[in-house]
Amino acid sequence: MSILGERFFKTSNAIYSYGLGCRELAVYGYLRSRAGSKDYCWPSMQTIAAACGCSSTTARKAVDELERRGFIRRVPTYATDRKGRRRQCNNTYYLLDLPPLPGPQDKLTYHEEGRENTGDRGTIGAPIEAQRSGFDGERRSSGTSDFSPVRAEMSGVELATTKAG
Repeated sequence: MSILGERFFKTSNAIYSYGLGCRELAVYGYLRSRAGSKDYCWPSMQTIAAACGCSSTTARKAVDELERRGFIRRVPTYATDRKGRRRQCNNTYYLLDLPPLPGPQDKLTYHEEGRENTGDRGTIGAPIEAQRSGFDGERRSSGTSDFSPVRAEMSGVELATTKAG
């Protein structure tokens, strides 16, 4: 299987840092591949949908989201037929420079807990959400469950008890 005659396109790895969904990533990748070395292309919505394995409605929503977030600019294209009637053709999609990356406020916050006063190992390096749920960042392989009533209470899980008769 030779790939020497294949065509390739480049896109920035930063595209994965914007929180796009799989349909938006697929449509963006397809538009990028159709544009090649240019910064524009004009595939039909049906062509985009078929290439991305989704419906035309889903492809349209993905294009709307990409345009709303500043990845592409869609320009309607019109043609005149032989009788002089004007009709819309495929849109032209201009691929824009990637928008600025999300700021640092979107990252998880880590902190140490219980280390100063108690001498306890605490939950060093565990995210705050994990600390609230009682997860301490370690996996145990002893085969026994470490799900205790205290942890259940901390995580909001109700325990059901049954009497063995």
